[in-house]
Amino acid sequence: MLAQPRLDLPPALATLLAPGQTELRARFDWGSDFGWQQSAQGEHPARRDYLVDGEPRTLDLELRRGISERLELDVRVPVLSRGAGSLDGLIDWYHRWSHLPDTGRPSFDRDRYRIEANVGGRRIAWPEHGTGLGNVELGTRLRLGRGRSNAALLTRVALPTASGAFAGHGLGLGAQLLVGRRLGSRWDAATGIGATAQSDNDVEGFRYAPLRGHAFAALEWLAWRRVHLLAESSWSSRLIRDVPNYSPVQIYLRLGGRLQLDSGWAIEAGFTEGLYHQRTTTDVAFAIGVSRRLR
Repeated sequence: MLAQPRLDLPPALATLLAPGQTELRARFDWGSDFGWQQSAQGEHPARRDYLVDGEPRTLDLELRRGISERLELDVRVPVLSRGAGSLDGLIDWYHRWSHLPDTGRPSFDRDRYRIEANVGGRRIAWPEHGTGLGNVELGTRLRLGRGRSNAALLTRVALPTASGAFAGHGLGLGAQLLVGRRLGSRWDAATGIGATAQSDNDVEGFRYAPLRGHAFAALEWLAWRRVHLLAESSWSSRLIRDVPNYSPVQIYLRLGGRLQLDSGWAIEAGFTEGLYHQRTTTDVAFAIGVSRRLR
């Protein structure tokens, strides 16, 4: 939830749309955050450095347009929401079934919303504000290579259009170098590295890092004629600067698939799992999306 209104550089392909080709995409992401650092598990510790408990939800609406063989433009409009949610019971069951660490979630109240921290003797508590518009993002993708290996430079600008609880994060700038390679007839690999910068970094009591690094690696397999399976790992550097014991990095694993339909339609779905220092990352998130390419 703390990263939700900030400019991000999610994994992307170096492949551009053909000139005159348009892609429309809608994606809904529903996550569950649960992270804490305090003297003991539970609701009444003697000392609490921070507690983040709730569910972020994001609806992304994206339009991409191929301008030339080497240039593509896009616009992304995010609708953001955060609140108590209802996934805690499902995630507790998942942790019991999979025997993965639960970070002490059963010791806390279920299905509540809290963003609390103690920074230098100041107590920070974010109220629950529901739904609002995020920063509208404008992007370019410039082709740099050809052949079996291809590369592209992606740039993004986040305009300060956010409303309600998600306002106040200012202008964001980002750049990402993308590289892709075909591995035989059924496999594709992709990787990328980049950085973001944001203008307003003191937000509702927290001090955000003004510069962040981002990287990812992904592998896609054409399992059947219309079914693609995807595995990717992403990394980002420090998000919050002044909260004691808050992790300097966030690492995620994402698994998913895409069903390619006729007439340019595609349906995608997947889930994300926090891999490193789970007390400062989204525990688990689910996503579903639909897109269509028009010529």
